[in-house]
Amino acid sequence: MHTDRRRFLGGLGAATLGLTGFPAAAQGAPRVAIVGAGMAGLAAAHTLRWRGIPFVLLEARDRIGGRAYTDWKSLNVPFDQGSAFLHAPSSNPLTPKVTELGYTILRQSGPPEVYIGNSDQGVKGNRALQAAYDELAHAISVAGGHGDDVAAADLLNSSSVWDRLAAWAVGPAEAGIELAQLSTLDWYTHIGAGLGRDGLVREGLGSVVAAFGAGLPVSLSTRVKSIDWSGPGVRLETQSGTVAADCCLVTVPVGVLRDGRITFTPALPATKQAAIAGITMGVVDKIALAFRHGSLPPVRNEWFYQVRKDGTIADVLVRPFGYDMTVQFTGGNLAREMELLNDADQIAIALAAVSDIYGNAATTGFSGGAVTRWARDPFSLGSHSAALPGQTHQRAELAKPVADRLYFAGEACAAAWASTLPGAFVSGRAAARVIAERHG
Repeated sequence: MHTDRRRFLGGLGAATLGLTGFPAAAQGAPRVAIVGAGMAGLAAAHTLRWRGIPFVLLEARDRIGGRAYTDWKSLNVPFDQGSAFLHAPSSNPLTPKVTELGYTILRQSGPPEVYIGNSDQGVKGNRALQAAYDELAHAISVAGGHGDDVAAADLLNSSSVWDRLAAWAVGPAEAGIELAQLSTLDWYTHIGAGLGRDGLVREGLGSVVAAFGAGLPVSLSTRVKSIDWSGPGVRLETQSGTVAADCCLVTVPVGVLRDGRITFTPALPATKQAAIAGITMGVVDKIALAFRHGSLPPVRNEWFYQVRKDGTIADVLVRPFGYDMTVQFTGGNLAREMELLNDADQIAIALAAVSDIYGNAATTGFSGGAVTRWARDPFSLGSHSAALPGQTHQRAELAKPVADRLYFAGEACAAAWASTLPGAFVSGRAAARVIAERHG
């Protein structure tokens, strides 16, 4: 069942810049300015360093990793605020890096238990959800396989509780958007292609990304405000000063580009602007709860869906990393609505779901909570990309260079593994190789 969880040398010297906030250069001025030190930017930087091409890596956050971040402070256990699942570990291009860096891959639990209120629907309910999911996924796959790029909502024929759960799994939980925004072709090409069961990294997938980028020179807290590509090279205006380079690789989330948080001079070509407009940002948020040892039932890990009295769905992993914690997922419109609530109210909602399923005794061991708000994160404005119906082709358009001076990479540009961390990894490396061939 694909509801396994979505399948989800050189720097630049201060003397050259006239600044103090940039890493010291190994040699010369930068040939390439990389904007964004998420996975795509880090993969590109590694590739350029291996090719001996000087670069400067600029990151608006005060850390590397972008939307892959393992929070160790909030709960004293690893909480992946963003990317968490190692999709299809046997074929995932990041799996060799995970093992090479010494991290532990765990197999995720099987299909979810289903509760209506606090009533366990048992094997019958699990089979009903499986059947509804398979029917919807098959309809989307047939449409996508024929090249039809339409809204998945057009294919949902029923509104039974099982169909609503299946719609949740396919849309908000996986893609971070409702079925009305979900492209059948995008889902078929990048999400619904039978990736297999997900894995988890015990120490956190964000920890892997942090380790991957640990040796790279990065200018943190350096937000790029504008990029001027009117001359033979590029000039980037940052909050710390101006950076000049031969070319620029933009790896920021498409949400940042859609919102105009980086201006371009001259304006980007109409085809590039259309590509940016055709790819939206999905939202998948998390409410993580930590418990004292022994408070939760003695199960190693579990996953459950609960249909609550108000019709909303609680989507909860229990002990996902073997720690005494739960992680509740919200996606799509529900996630955006939940972001309007304060932390305490969100945590109370998540605790209520745990109490409904495991009893009040479980919640007495609650020791702390943490929430995410990716739609409001100014450096991403969402969790991951989603091509709108009729717009799947825009991913390839977004990835195209402009005038051999502007290059683009990231999970929104990925030809394979789009909307995922490995997609960003592959896209960043590919863009860097093209840059090396043209500017090396």
